[in-house]
Amino acid sequence: MKSTLKELDELCARKEQESLILEYKSCHELRKGTIFGKKNGIDQKRDKNSIRDEISKDVSAFLNAAGGTIIFGIETDQDSRATKIENDLFKADENISAEWFTELVRRSISPPPAVNVYTIPINPKSQDSDFLLVADIPQGEQAYQAADKRFYKRVGPGRQPMEQHEIVDVMNRTKGAALKMLLEGWQQSSSENALRITILPPGDFGGYLQRAEQWEMNIGNRIIPNARSIIMPWNSYKGGGVIFPGDWFNFFGNGVGLTLAINSGTF
Repeated sequence: MKSTLKELDELCARKEQESLILEYKSCHELRKGTIFGKKNGIDQKRDKNSIRDEISKDVSAFLNAAGGTIIFGIETDQDSRATKIENDLFKADENISAEWFTELVRRSISPPPAVNVYTIPINPKSQDSDFLLVADIPQGEQAYQAADKRFYKRVGPGRQPMEQHEIVDVMNRTKGAALKMLLEGWQQSSSENALRITILPPGDFGGYLQRAEQWEMNIGNRIIPNARSIIMPWNSYKGGGVIFPGDWFNFFGNGVGLTLAINSGTF
């Protein structure tokens, strides 16, 4: 869902801080010729290569982590909290647009990712309105490489290069089995409560869930009526979830779910 100007104003009003999934940037970071530092006493100015390199690092870091959003046009305080929409926003006659940014990302990151980029005009009724630019970046299904041939990740509100084992983990992100779990409070004996969990394999969940519900109806003595909870597959849960080692899939022969009973004394 696209953010609105009102939502950005509210974000500034509550001084929303940068985080693992949110970053603010000045519009100057996409403008050639703007100064970004000094080297040997000489001003360092942005050019197309330095802009490409920095954006590819930022976007790949979000892709390799949990995804997130970059907003160009928000001023921050020393604690990286949003304070206001900056005055010098992008102009209609600048060579900066959602299409330009999307192409920059696709040309500088390998493999080319799909990102949702859009603009938010200050005056929606004017075709020549100044505007902010927003990039919504999904969590990648594999590891993404920046223009400098390195892999980056988000660490809090910043980024840093990834270690080799982290790259391998992200490369294997889609190889884990997408599982569902059936959780239910039940009575193991007259004096012992427990939580029964049925882990369901990937595939057509309809038959598995029907079987699980039939099994559940025959348990009897349920402590918590309707306590059953189905946990959604990992790949549809952004930011967290449960992943089991690949060798657990060996338990799912012939489409039969794995059932565990966890004694209440263990948690």
